[in-house]
Amino acid sequence: MYGKCLFCSGKILPKDILHCSFCDSVTHCKCAGISDSSFKEFQNASGFLWSCDSCQDQDCNSTINAQIKDIKARVDERTTDCDVDGKMSILQDNLSKSFAEALKDMIAKNNDILVNKMEALQVDLKKSYSDALKDVVVDKVVNVNDKMVNINDGIQSLKNELLVTKDTIKSLSEAEERSCNIIIFKLKESNDQSFSDGKRQDVERIARILQTLINDKIDKSSIIKHYRLGKKSDKIRPLLVQLNSKVLKNLIMKNLSNLKKLNEDLKRISISHDLTREKRAEYKKWIEIAKEKEAAEKEDFV
Repeated sequence: MYGKCLFCSGKILPKDILHCSFCDSVTHCKCAGISDSSFKEFQNASGFLWSCDSCQDQDCNSTINAQIKDIKARVDERTTDCDVDGKMSILQDNLSKSFAEALKDMIAKNNDILVNKMEALQVDLKKSYSDALKDVVVDKVVNVNDKMVNINDGIQSLKNELLVTKDTIKSLSEAEERSCNIIIFKLKESNDQSFSDGKRQDVERIARILQTLINDKIDKSSIIKHYRLGKKSDKIRPLLVQLNSKVLKNLIMKNLSNLKKLNEDLKRISISHDLTREKRAEYKKWIEIAKEKEAAEKEDFV
């Protein structure tokens, strides 16, 4: 403890004590009207002075002011003597000048070396870039050529497939168009009649043939059209007949065995499907193979 409080005469702990800067009086900071937070700030401040009421009554402010003036004068004197800012400025100027001169000398000494190295580097870079670009371009050209070859092959393959498809469609379409047709061979033509009379006679004979084959009456409207194939000559031209339905055509072809029931003037005829050129070639080929096979079997039998 440091004595009794000037105001309350109570005991003062070290943490709460407030000394008068001009006498030996002490007091609680609270008794002096100073809050705890303000008191802590005063303690951390340098050059803090506090006077009790008695010292204030004795007009100690003049003494304080004199001390403050004296301190300020000494600070100004030291500041003037040191002139830190001026010296720092001079030092910076000297350093800048020295650095600039040293850098200038270094650049001057090494300028030729740097220029030579830069030129050599530029040449190497141009050469390397040129070689690299050339390799890249060559690779790209090769790749493009390969792709173009593949594309051309693909296009040609598609063209071939398209042609095959077109031929197939054409063949199927032609086969469908012929699906209701029959061809009558060796049906005599009348050379003495006009064209219209000849066609009328053909229709009547076609109706007789078909009625005999299916063993039933047939309406002439079932015959859509008929005409001779090829140019007129001494030979009997085949007669193409288009019927109105596949059912009727299939029924006729199913009963070809009834051809033997025809009258004498019609017995020599034969009837076949109206085949496309491809189908006729295919059937001809199979017939030749069958004949060769039959001939070989007869030779083996003998």
